[in-house]
This record gives sequence, C-alpha cells and structure tokens, in this order.
Amino acid sequence: MKRNRNGMTDKNLRLQFNMFNKKFFDGKLYGWNVEFKKLKSMLGLCVYDNRTIYILDKLRDLPDVVCVTLLHEMAHAALPDYESYQHFDDHEPLFHAKIHELYMMGAYDGLL
Repeated sequence: MKRNRNGMTDKNLRLQFNMFNKKFFDGKLYGWNVEFKKLKSMLGLCVYDNRTIYILDKLRDLPDVVCVTLLHEMAHAALPDYESYQHFDDHEPLFHAKIHELYMMGAYDGLL
C-alpha cells in the first residue's frame, strides 16, 4: 500500500470521485457528494437520503484503500434499488455484478 505523508484532502477525494464517475459510471452519479468522515466499524458509507458517500477519515494517508472503498460505495450509489435496503452488509448479486463490471473495466488496476 502506498502511504501519503500529507494525506488525501477532501478536494483530492472529490477529484478522484469525478474521475471515476466519468470513466466508469458514464457520469451517472451527478449530484452526489463525497467527503471524509469519522465512521465506526466501516470504511465507507453510501447515504441515499442526502446523496453523500462518506469515506473513513483515518484512510486519508492510504490513497489506494480510499480508491477501492470509493469504488465500492459508488457501486452502491449506482444501484438505485439499494435505496430500500435497510442493512449495510446487503451485497446481493446485482451489487456483485457491478463490482465485477468495474473490475473488468480496469477500475481496480494498480490498486489490488
């Protein structure tokens, strides 16, 4: 894992989100926000109510982990059916298919 001494900023996170959105999601996640936040027992969280993806702030100095987590949460955001799910650990076949699609598109190249 690559470590960044200065840590990833919210601006860096937004730029990474925009790049992933354009390259792997055809810009369909327009209007979503992304920010670092203190989270308990999870690396990331996708909240449909306010269209925000939160990434654990302690990951700031691990950009590869931030990117993998961001792609994971963006996959949730790209699947509107997930709005009705009540469980954070609900990764049904549709979600797994989206992750596989991202993998096949090269989204994880250099990260895994």
